Amino acid sequence: MYRTGCERCNRACHSEGNCACDSPSARPRQSKGRRADRDRIHCLIERRGNDLHTTATVSIFTAVLGGEAEVETLSGKIKLNVPAGTQPEQVFRLAGRGMPSVKNANEKGDLYVRLKVQIPKYLSPKQRELLEEASRIKF
Repeated sequence: MYRTGCERCNRACHSEGNCACDSPSARPRQSKGRRADRDRIHCLIERRGNDLHTTATVSIFTAVLGGEAEVETLSGKIKLNVPAGTQPEQVFRLAGRGMPSVKNANEKGDLYVRLKVQIPKYLSPKQRELLEEASRIKF
């Protein structure tokens, strides 16, 4: 079988060689025994030049009221401040959290985080009542 994806994370979307796991600094450290976790993170992050692109999921309540979202990066988890009124698929730019430039190691790209809003399938009677009450209020 012919495979056209990244040989390390097997994602077909990385057939152009843009996978973040291609970077030497992103390779898993075997001495710490975190290879599976690091490989999973590499599959969540896409590299475009020096910029990295990933997604994070927040609840509808966090999107409406504001809060924090946990974002996995190559260097670990970080908290993203989500302002009230965040729209689904909104993209946030985290400056300097991307890959280092080949020409200047002090210069880094950006990390772009696309927020997915998770809408609950099931509501408790109290949650349903509160949402219906909120829907009757005019903006």
